[in-house]
Amino acid sequence: PEMNFNSCLAESVHQLKDAGNRQVKLHDELGTKNVGIGGMPSDARSDKDALFAFIDKFNEMAKIYVEAGFKALTYHNHSFEFRKIDGKTIMDHLIERLDPKYTAFVLDSFWAHIGGEDVRALIERLDGRVACVHLKDLDPCFRYELADGTSMSYLPKRIEVGSGNMKFEGIIKTAEACGCKYFTVEDEHYTTGESYDSMRISAENIKAKFLEK
Repeated sequence: PEMNFNSCLAESVHQLKDAGNRQVKLHDELGTKNVGIGGMPSDARSDKDALFAFIDKFNEMAKIYVEAGFKALTYHNHSFEFRKIDGKTIMDHLIERLDPKYTAFVLDSFWAHIGGEDVRALIERLDGRVACVHLKDLDPCFRYELADGTSMSYLPKRIEVGSGNMKFEGIIKTAEACGCKYFTVEDEHYTTGESYDSMRISAENIKAKFLEK
């Protein structure tokens, strides 16, 4: 059956190099005007020249997409963007050098928090440039049993929205005030062991805790 469904896809930078034809056509057929990538090449994460070359290519591709009718080309962060290169974080460089006329951000609130950022302050800094906020929650001290079966480690873990320590009420309000219209539950690790059970937990928590009554 036909469904009224708009897709938002993340592509690799290699696929974006084909933006002039195949990828633009594919996303147009899928009915989405939101398209972006979820990272950058490994060398751009540690070398300033490689980072700036990536940003220049991203701006070039973004212009192609926008001129083809898309809203913007979005960049999705993880935690490595908060490492410093040449005295500034990678995110600082992205914010300063990506062209706001053609680009926007998919802000992953979990990874920004792991990177040591004040998530709400970052959203305010990006006022009008956040196309979507990704939501996943944080267990700050999850017990991992290691493969050797004899030791364990306590590390942060991604869990269902509303089940951990992320301050989503304030994050959502700030994002809405700064023009963000879309929020996505990015559920990659399931405390239940079942993806649909985790989706249900996140959905129920969002309805109970974060939606205006």
